[in-house]
Amino acid sequence: MNSKLNDIHFSTDDWEFSYRVGGLLYRNGKLLLQHNRGEEEYSVPGGHSSFGEFTEETLAREWMEETGAAVNVG
Repeated sequence: MNSKLNDIHFSTDDWEFSYRVGGLLYRNGKLLLQHNRGEEEYSVPGGHSSFGEFTEETLAREWMEETGAAVNVG
């Protein structure tokens, strides 16, 4: 399944809505952030949710894709 085709994303001439989820990992006084090469911004690991996908499923899938780590969402 191509999740891009099922992403929850709507747009009109005047606005855009994109449903995304992100997760925070805070341990030993440090916060895990991601940084894409060539970009100035930092963000929390996460991504677009697909139609029919629970938020917890999205977060676990995105963390695996972006960090390679399996997580328990709580």
